[in-house]
Amino acid sequence: MHISRVQIRNFRNFKSIDVPMSKNSVLIGENRAGKSNFIHALRLVLDTSLPDRSRSLKISDFWDGIEDPFAEGGSAIEIDVDFVGFEANPATHALLADFRVADDHTVARISYRFRPDCEGEPSSEADFDYIIFGGGDETRSVPSKTRKRLVLDVLHALRDAESDLANWRRSPLRPLVEDAFSRVPDSDLVSVSSAIEGAGEALLKLTEITTLEATLRGKLLAIGGPRNDIDAKFGILSTDPSRLANILKLFIDGGSREIGDASLGSANLALLTLQLAEYEWKRAQNEQDFTIIAIEEPEAHLHPQLQRKVFSTLFQGNLETPQSLIVTTHSPNIASVTPFNQIVLFKDHGSSGSTAHSLASLSLGVQEKEDLQGYLTASRAEIFFSSGVIFVEGPSEEALLPAFASALGHDLDALGITVCSVDGVDFEPYVGSGLITRI
Repeated sequence: MHISRVQIRNFRNFKSIDVPMSKNSVLIGENRAGKSNFIHALRLVLDTSLPDRSRSLKISDFWDGIEDPFAEGGSAIEIDVDFVGFEANPATHALLADFRVADDHTVARISYRFRPDCEGEPSSEADFDYIIFGGGDETRSVPSKTRKRLVLDVLHALRDAESDLANWRRSPLRPLVEDAFSRVPDSDLVSVSSAIEGAGEALLKLTEITTLEATLRGKLLAIGGPRNDIDAKFGILSTDPSRLANILKLFIDGGSREIGDASLGSANLALLTLQLAEYEWKRAQNEQDFTIIAIEEPEAHLHPQLQRKVFSTLFQGNLETPQSLIVTTHSPNIASVTPFNQIVLFKDHGSSGSTAHSLASLSLGVQEKEDLQGYLTASRAEIFFSSGVIFVEGPSEEALLPAFASALGHDLDALGITVCSVDGVDFEPYVGSGLITRI
């Protein structure tokens, strides 16, 4: 199962877009082209962690081209998310079967509308409300059970991986550890607890420790006086057998350092890995049926080779896994390992709004796709982020053309133009394929 199509109308910088989607999708585009707004549109439909007050939008959330959202009965923000392949799994079929669209039983649709909810002309934001429904029919409400088992989780670009890993309540490691401990026999936990308690008591009886304790207790008593004495004593973590899971920590470098001491990139890699493991565990525990993971700008934390390794692995994953990835990126390294049919390119067209060009339905032969995929090294994948592309024959022209342009007073980087070599004279696969026309 996966999202097969997303339609957005009148939302922020989208006047109207209709985007075919693949199992995994990589959203590419310049700043302010709409990638984050696209993710937020999906959240309005699917993210159960989004509070109701955040789903009640503001007039400023309407597309800028709508001069007066209150005029002629009021405008509406419309978001439709289509799913296919749900019939292959009994659990997802049970979730979505009631929301199939009338003209195609293989497609299920969940929709969001923010529209006037009053008699007569709307006059303020208070006259608007939202509704979430299925199958293209506003009378078919989507129960909370469906949205809780069809999960969208967003890893934001400025996430604090170190904090999330260090905080036991928020750590994705917590449910995995607690599940493992739940399968340990009680007798084993009691035995371990007794051993830890004995070691702790021996530690607290060491002369150096008891001396330090007495010194600190004396200082606290002298400063605060008897009336405010807090009767401080050294102790160890709880050895209650039922709470042993709380003292287990994840270490790195062979156990010599805590995860909080890891580099920012390593911490983010660990967080992503643990969260993927947590989603898998939740599905195994029958808490979820399908997971959509949206990762915003992962290149902020990963070096180029690691970007390619991580996402080439994730993008080539098992297509039958009940999980989809949606990644927003400015990284040519990630774009270079992304299968063609997973790329969605966003373009800002100013006053006419942003557009989204999906390659999910790109009509190329197998050989053409393989040629183009092999062509897209990290440097050449820059064409996806360019406002213009100049193809040249070889590396000499690739080096000289920017210099010629500069001599004539043109800065190609400032213009958003990329020069790419095709390493030959056959330009047909790159220009004649239609790929360049699409982007």
